[in-house]
Amino acid sequence: MRQWAIDLLRRWPVKHRLLLAITAILLPAVVVSLVLQLALHASNRRFQATIDTTIKDLLPVARLEFHIEQVRYDLERTKASPSQAAQTSLVDRINEDFRQLKNQGRHSQDLGIQISHAFQNWQQVEPFVEKELAATKLLPSSSELSRDDQNLEQVIDQLQKVHAQLLSAVYSRYKFARGSENDFEKALILTWLVGFSVAGGMVYLLSLSIIAPLRDLKNATAAVKLGHYDARVPQSGHDELSELGEAFNGMAATIAQSHEQLYDGAMRDPLTGLLNRRGLDLALRQGSATWKPLSLVILDLDHFKSINDRFGHEAGDTALIELGQHMVKVMRPGDSLGRYGGDEFLMVFPGLDGRIAVAVAQRLIDHLKQSNEERLFPIEISVGVADKGFEPVSATSILQAADKALYQAKAAGRGTVRAINVAS
Repeated sequence: MRQWAIDLLRRWPVKHRLLLAITAILLPAVVVSLVLQLALHASNRRFQATIDTTIKDLLPVARLEFHIEQVRYDLERTKASPSQAAQTSLVDRINEDFRQLKNQGRHSQDLGIQISHAFQNWQQVEPFVEKELAATKLLPSSSELSRDDQNLEQVIDQLQKVHAQLLSAVYSRYKFARGSENDFEKALILTWLVGFSVAGGMVYLLSLSIIAPLRDLKNATAAVKLGHYDARVPQSGHDELSELGEAFNGMAATIAQSHEQLYDGAMRDPLTGLLNRRGLDLALRQGSATWKPLSLVILDLDHFKSINDRFGHEAGDTALIELGQHMVKVMRPGDSLGRYGGDEFLMVFPGLDGRIAVAVAQRLIDHLKQSNEERLFPIEISVGVADKGFEPVSATSILQAADKALYQAKAAGRGTVRAINVAS
């Protein structure tokens, strides 16, 4: 999944990905800031609404309580001094307060019942209050005064209950507002965490889409520096880094081709395409120093000078090329074959016993004799074989032994094979 996302992002240019990364970092911060501003504004509005509601609910009750207390005070003053005038407008104010309180229409059922009881008690005491506030000369009986005072006390008691219930309702609204605000804060924090987690994931993938190809390029460069010219940068995108990787791969391929050409020039014979003396010496040194068997076959063309003198040097070159082609047919994977110089060829057989090497050389001689019927001039060879056995030896000693065996083959009449065991 991650690699798929990286490959998808690498379809975009690097500059677009950088802009996307910046946007992924800044956008959550901007969104959270805006949401926070809106949340603070909404919280302030809810708080202001709570205050306004509290004032609208409590003010009429407080005013009504004040007016009732003032009525009771005026009644006491009237009884103490009937000649003093009272404020009859208080009755109208109390009635107006009750109307406002009942018309608000936002009370609970219990609160509405308390207000209704208070209003009923007030209606019972209202006639007496109006008479007393009118400063009549005839005072009611003491039983009437007692009953009216009791009604006033009930009105005040009912209003105090209304006041207490309103305070409880206000506190409940406050708790609800605080709870809503806390829930909103939790949702805001969760949104912030989710937003920045997504942004962090986006930034991580965007950084990987840039860092990963650079790391691949670095590793491939280090590999080429160490001589691994087949190292390549994986290609999976269409951005600038992909173009850079393609350019590097092309450069690495050119270096590999140049290195191969240089290697061929240094290790291969330009005429036959086989190993040259340097390449053969390297293969011989590596094989002779091991604890494994190794056979060295050295051969040269019989009467090579006569071919050059009679048919020309081009014919001599053709003879060398054809001999090399026939020798390739008897080689195994891992064997080394090359032109050692002039008309001399070497075959290095790691892990091969000397007797088998002699059989291979004899088969090559016989095959050349059979194919001579199709040529303008015959190709004949003399072969010397050296077998080192299991003991490590120097490359010089096994080469000298094979060369000695070659001279023995030539002395025996050419077109023959002679072998020498180096260990013996």
